[in-house]
Amino acid sequence: MNDIKKLFGKYQKPLLKLANNKYGRKFLGIDHEVKDKIVGITDNAYAVQVGKNKYQATVRCYPVFAKRLKYALTSVDIAKDWFEEKKRNIELYQPLPDYAGLLNYVGLTRDASFPNIMLDSGDDIFASAGDGDCSNRNSGISWATLHSTASHADYTSQNGTYTGIAKLTNGTYGYGGACFFPFDTSSVAGTVTASSFFAYPTSAGTDYWNNATYGYWNIVGSEQASLTELATSDYTTRGSTEFATGIDHQSISTGQYNEWVMNASGIAAVGDTTKLCWTSGYDIANVEPGAALSETRYFQLYIYYSERASTTEDPKLVVTYTASGGGAFLLQFVE
Repeated sequence: MNDIKKLFGKYQKPLLKLANNKYGRKFLGIDHEVKDKIVGITDNAYAVQVGKNKYQATVRCYPVFAKRLKYALTSVDIAKDWFEEKKRNIELYQPLPDYAGLLNYVGLTRDASFPNIMLDSGDDIFASAGDGDCSNRNSGISWATLHSTASHADYTSQNGTYTGIAKLTNGTYGYGGACFFPFDTSSVAGTVTASSFFAYPTSAGTDYWNNATYGYWNIVGSEQASLTELATSDYTTRGSTEFATGIDHQSISTGQYNEWVMNASGIAAVGDTTKLCWTSGYDIANVEPGAALSETRYFQLYIYYSERASTTEDPKLVVTYTASGGGAFLLQFVE
């Protein structure tokens, strides 16, 4: 059993108290996106009820809530009360005055055992998210080379990068790429009935080819080897089965979330892990975008990844499911 998820199950009641307090939601970074009562929370996801025995989990590519609670629980006044009672060594933890009093304010420190979550969860809650882009940074290469190889993988950029189809220069190509989004969806406790992927593009280039057949962006699957890292070898694992209706390049909305509503193939891809790849219609169909041009042309988007500061632009997966019968929790806390 994953230790972090186990702890979230063990302390589910006080965690839900935090998640359903307006100040707690602001601290967790989800006040901008959820107004309904949260009925389950784990290291990287929370769930709300949307119907009779029907729930919706919002999942991120990294353990965002474990990461934030680690800091909250090292606040001076919270740690002091608990460590003095248990005669532990308060100097093991660094105080963060910005969060002092938050959990006390919402009444969580009445459960003296709750700060155990910071003792047991360990440093692995700070593992990097594995979302990012693979691309071929070489220039003057053929479409076949661009489509089949990657020379660069970036999963640590804080502000995202341009990605997608290459540039076309006098009949040759350069850059290119696709984005990868691996999700730990093991907490989804039931039968998946719907799913949507959300990404946050910040700028888009001109669609010089204006191809109505392939000039769009869509989601396919991948077999990315790791949830926390991205390698150039992952580039060749992207699939060609489209998981949603593609969004035309001209219809992409920058500066806000864009939603890809999953079709039957995309819904079926949601399992204990859900590994998605975001790329262009040209790449999915392996169709060269157009004739040679005398100038450099681009068909690219700039999007944000999980490393972006705050939670307002994180890539995320929203999964709707009917709950498995009778359990104590509406998310599950196992690997």
